Amino acid sequence: IPEFIYVVPQAPYSVPFGLADEFRWNIDEIDSPTLIKSEKISENYIIELIAHLKHNYKIKEIYLLGLHQGNSVAFDVALNNPGMVNGVVAFGTDYDITKLSDKTFTDAKGLKFYIVNSTKDTYIDQEKCMKIKNTLQEKGFDIVYKELDSQFSITKDALKQSEKWFL
Repeated sequence: IPEFIYVVPQAPYSVPFGLADEFRWNIDEIDSPTLIKSEKISENYIIELIAHLKHNYKIKEIYLLGLHQGNSVAFDVALNNPGMVNGVVAFGTDYDITKLSDKTFTDAKGLKFYIVNSTKDTYIDQEKCMKIKNTLQEKGFDIVYKELDSQFSITKDALKQSEKWFL
């Protein structure tokens, strides 16, 4: 059995949601500058966490897993910090891949992507998800893309399959 560390950081922004709060990786309800600043703070939070883990443990490979909004942080960290991580496992993503430059893609060569999308997931923009898949393929990245016929992009079976991919 491969040894690995499974770390689940909590998103830093608490936002009222019904009777309880939900935690988010960015603040997208206010304005664009706030959104951009909150995304950068979240990205730095994960970069610092990775540095801490590498300092304290012998880590061979790092994969970031994201669900919905968490994918923005996973993609930003992976694509904007070449060599920091080995790949991204993304469940239900509609990351804005058009914001990246050709240089970003060139510098990030070698990253692997495992993307799972549910065609019935109303939380994500289906066209953006296909744009991510197509762009990564066109840029020559190692990508596995799976579609689910369920309401949610993450299921027990999909999670187990993703584990097999990165282990």
